[in-house]
Order: sequence, then C-alpha cells, then structure tokens
Amino acid sequence: AQSLLGWWLGRADAPPADRVDAEAWLKRAAELGDRSAMNNLGEWWERAADLNQALIWYRKAATAGQPEAMVNVGRLLARQPEGCQEAAQWFDRAAASGLSLAVDFKNKLPCMQSGKTSN
Repeated sequence: AQSLLGWWLGRADAPPADRVDAEAWLKRAAELGDRSAMNNLGEWWERAADLNQALIWYRKAATAGQPEAMVNVGRLLARQPEGCQEAAQWFDRAAASGLSLAVDFKNKLPCMQSGKTSN
C-alpha cells in the first residue's frame, strides 16, 4: 500500500507537496523490501534528473529480482561510456525473467552493433 500511495502521489500532474510526500512513502516501502517501490523510487529520481540516485534504487530493485528495474539499470548504464557490456548483462537477466522487451534494448546497444565487443 505504501508503494502504491507513493507512486500515486509522485505522478507528474500531482501538486509539488504531494510529490515530496511520494518520496517518503516510496522510501518506506523500499526499505521494507518492496521491489516495485525500489523501482518506482528509481523512476522518481530519474524524473528529478538525479541519475546517480536513480541507478542506486534501480540496482537495488534489479538485484532483488525486479525485471523492469533490470531494464532500467541497463538503460542508464547504456548512457555511460563504459557501461555497454554491463547493460547487456542486465538486459539478458531481464529477458531471462520473462521481460521480452529487454531483447530489443540489448540489440540497440552500440556494443552489440556490427559485432563490436568493446566496453
């Protein structure tokens, strides 16, 4: 319930005061082990343009087995000069967890194009 409340309060059209409360509710749920809350907290930080905090929370959710978070980790790592291979690994994990769109993300990685294996 905390995760859902945090997600709802954090929506883009919510008043600024609600968005502040959203972080608190999401963090409570995440600290109790709610993988969706961890991923939602990562999304919250990504919307706030703090990609370091977003990656921290996405990694926590991904490590706990949340497939959408695995894709989110891969997306953020793919933006980093040396992150392509690790991104590919996260996309593979997400695909193995049943999230087929991860394959499309992996295939678009620069290190997967034209037989490149560097990074």
